[in-house]
Amino acid sequence: MATDVQLFLAIREIDKSVSTETKWLHEIANQHKVDELTLDLNTKPMEDMLETKSFGSVSIDRSRNTVPINHPNMKEAQIPREAKCNKIDQIRLQQNICIQYNKKRIDTNNFGCMICSNGDIILTDGPSKKFVVFNEKGNHIKDIPVLCIPSDLTEISEGQIAVTYGNEYKFEIADIKDYNYKTVKLVRTESTCWGTSCDNGQLVVKCTNNGIHMYDINGETTMKIKDDEIYGGLNLIYNIAIFNGRTYFSNSEELTYCD
Repeated sequence: MATDVQLFLAIREIDKSVSTETKWLHEIANQHKVDELTLDLNTKPMEDMLETKSFGSVSIDRSRNTVPINHPNMKEAQIPREAKCNKIDQIRLQQNICIQYNKKRIDTNNFGCMICSNGDIILTDGPSKKFVVFNEKGNHIKDIPVLCIPSDLTEISEGQIAVTYGNEYKFEIADIKDYNYKTVKLVRTESTCWGTSCDNGQLVVKCTNNGIHMYDINGETTMKIKDDEIYGGLNLIYNIAIFNGRTYFSNSEELTYCD
């Protein structure tokens, strides 16, 4: 028994043949100026055609397609290459947007800034105990209130951040989906904590007089770098960043990194 697909294909082929023959009959009638055509069904050919139960068969075959993949020739002139920048003085920054903020309220508690993966820009407002959220065009979206004075913040993943609370001796991992703050985990630190950064599942926090502490995204300690292990000490270091396994920190005079 034919499947629905086979029946559809057979009817379509029959319809094509009927359309072709109908067009041919119309052309004959127009050429001979005939207004009426008579079909005699009692002839032997017509009787055989009307008694025919099958006009043929329809089959469907499946074959595997092959797609050739051409590898680029390394000797060709156009080869995609990543832009290289060997020295920091070769980097040129250009202002993209300018966010107007109330300068009267900016103090040492307002140094936290983060650009989210969705393009939002979040600033910490320590005196007001809140985060101020802007979109990628610099337009204010919403304020997110928190219970303590926030210091610095960093994105762990989309919708999840880590926040340090300087003099509170703690940092928190929190969700900020739909711009609502919800603590996921609170981590107590040995001293005040300020700068923080996250990259590829590694979270670093600068703790006063206790160096740099490294955590996983669950808030579990993985490593500690003491002040005396770094040239010049870390007491005056607040700003910190981690990228590709290297931790960078700075004071007012120089930038230092450690593996």
